[in-house]
Amino acid sequence: PIETVTVHTMMSGGAFGRKSQPDAAIEAARLSAALGRPVRVNWTREEEFQLDRFRPAMSIELEAGLDDNGQVTGWKYDLYAAAYYKPLGPNPMPASANAGMDVTQFYAIPNTGLTFYQSESPLPVTFWRANGGPVNALARETAIDELAELAGKDPVAFREHLLVNNPRQLAVMRAAVQKAGWQPGVGRTGQGIGLAIDYANGTWVAEVAHVAVDEASGGVRVQHIDVAVDCGLVVNPAGARSQIEGGVIAQGVGSTLKEGITFADGKITNNSFRAYAPLRMTEAPTVDVVFVEDKSQPMQGLGEPAVCPVSAAISNAVYDAVGVRLRDLPFSPDRVKAALQARSG
Repeated sequence: PIETVTVHTMMSGGAFGRKSQPDAAIEAARLSAALGRPVRVNWTREEEFQLDRFRPAMSIELEAGLDDNGQVTGWKYDLYAAAYYKPLGPNPMPASANAGMDVTQFYAIPNTGLTFYQSESPLPVTFWRANGGPVNALARETAIDELAELAGKDPVAFREHLLVNNPRQLAVMRAAVQKAGWQPGVGRTGQGIGLAIDYANGTWVAEVAHVAVDEASGGVRVQHIDVAVDCGLVVNPAGARSQIEGGVIAQGVGSTLKEGITFADGKITNNSFRAYAPLRMTEAPTVDVVFVEDKSQPMQGLGEPAVCPVSAAISNAVYDAVGVRLRDLPFSPDRVKAALQARSG
């Protein structure tokens, strides 16, 4: 009976991980009940990888058009994604994937069509930092860069026109560009610099990524990222900056360049940190943060927004460096080399 149960809470640290899921505790309780005695359950790292919950798969099809004056005339966006289901709840939860999918939240674009096709995942899925925001930003912001080149405009000037009704986003974009000391050109310039913007949790953010690409190996090195943020009132600047830097480096650059789960015969094949290979400290870029602070506005969230534009900024920077567009995550050396070979062919 529940009144005879005492739970001694094991305090967990921060970040993500098993603390948000009860499965290890349920396993221990069931074993204890079956054996009639206390038990201790220890999972190995390999077991935790095999029994984990995953970021939902997403696929995006995007079509857009320009008129003779280089103005965007239409935008069709089809998002296919796995939703969250039980044990997190009896009904699907679309917030896993549709964060940031509405382009009109950012840009003044007419004739938009947005469709979210939601399905149940064959894998157990759960929340990921910023959920679907980074993937939607990757699709949206690389498309905006491509449209800018087709219109014969640099990516900053092209966005400035589209942000005419979004002054806070316009301000952070200009602040990030100024912080980077960037002089953008039309199309590929060889500088290896790319821009992306996003909005999440009440916070506007813009990022400028500086990359180097080794065409022989396919390796992408993110050297530096400049970030501008408008989160309203900044109460604790050091804490706010740490949230941004951590989001950019750990979830942002790490998931963009390296992190991905691989499967064979229904099992995970890279079930260790050595094989999974998260970003190492020696691979981390430097990050500069500037706050575009409006003290009249209430303080807003900072745990997730800076993650969202990272993949898109890196992708646009890679295009600026070597002329190939990367949209399939992660940007592994094999994928980079394949894109370079397709360009040459």
